[in-house]
Amino acid sequence: MDQTAIDKPELVVFSQNAIGGVQSYYYNLLMNDAGNQFDKVWILTDDYFNNNPRPLKSYDTGFEKVFYYRSDTPQFNYLKELEQFVSNKPGVVLASFPLELMVMHVYRKKNKVIGFVCHDEYFVQFAKQYDFLIDFFIVHNPVFYTRLKELLPPRSNDIYYLPYGIKLPKESNTLNLIRPLRIIVIARMQNTKGVLDIPLIAEGLKQRGIPFELTIVGDGPEKDKVRKLLNHFPEVNFQVPPTFSELIALIKNHDIFLLPSYLDGMPVSLMETMSCGLVPILSDFNEGIKQIITSDKGFVLPKGDINAFVLAIGKLHEDRSLLESYRKASLAYAIEQFDAEIRAKEYYQLFTQFHRLRKKTRFKYISYGPLINHPKVPEWLRKNYYRAITLKKQLWR
Repeated sequence: MDQTAIDKPELVVFSQNAIGGVQSYYYNLLMNDAGNQFDKVWILTDDYFNNNPRPLKSYDTGFEKVFYYRSDTPQFNYLKELEQFVSNKPGVVLASFPLELMVMHVYRKKNKVIGFVCHDEYFVQFAKQYDFLIDFFIVHNPVFYTRLKELLPPRSNDIYYLPYGIKLPKESNTLNLIRPLRIIVIARMQNTKGVLDIPLIAEGLKQRGIPFELTIVGDGPEKDKVRKLLNHFPEVNFQVPPTFSELIALIKNHDIFLLPSYLDGMPVSLMETMSCGLVPILSDFNEGIKQIITSDKGFVLPKGDINAFVLAIGKLHEDRSLLESYRKASLAYAIEQFDAEIRAKEYYQLFTQFHRLRKKTRFKYISYGPLINHPKVPEWLRKNYYRAITLKKQLWR
């Protein structure tokens, strides 16, 4: 057996088993370890009650495991099952969601260094709650980089701003001079993504006589409602590209990327569309996005301001030279900033220093269920406890 393979450290990443930005983030990271410096393990957790769209097949990034569990069962039960997929081999674990943080808390792995990836506002609460467990933090949006530093002043030196990248397509779109503007929405169909604003924007365009074609890509709880609200628009269609290459081919046939989201970090869909030459029209879902989408590339508009979205689209419809200027600026920025091969190097440079990143073990009590079920409690004691409970119930009948 190859000795170098034996000595290679391990990189374990956790994500939910659902199509979305977090999955794309890890896919691009795992596929761009240029020096093949780590053994890769990707654990995709899947709650029985999860109604998110799942990936159709594996990502082929290394060892991948979909872990199914029921969130209505005792937590210690499924934590014990999940723990078995995280070895004590030296290396790094990347976590973001409570489930994997619970696992690493209850089942400490002394040879694993824990990194926390803060994707957007939703994850900030977990950074604070599990600060005692986390060795280092990664943030890919400048506003949340500042937020974490302000929230955790003693950990300032442990917080790293690392923008991430995607696989850049070889071709982009071309300037649309005469056709109606082709708009694409790529988002999970849920309220926080502002998807219920899309029918209002379409109605506003129609009332102003602005021709358009709209493609919506995404799934989620609000999809049927959005589809129903847009039924009377023949220029609207819904697509579900089965592969990444087909998604990119679809994107390249559009001019504008529309995202009226209320909550986001650094959307992968924004990177994918800009790298194809699309002009972004977004809401100001966080302050950091204004540092990326400056006024020479597109529009960042107030959340929920339907009229502002309609006017921005109308402006590009009327001025195709402005559309071309924004198109070129967006494309140039994407090529310079979003190359996954370049961005991943910065990540792996950090990961290879995992021994230095380790912090002194700290402890904190968090309840995950009755203490009698904690794995540190001997099995004989647990059995006797439940036997006594059962006997007591029988005596009181």
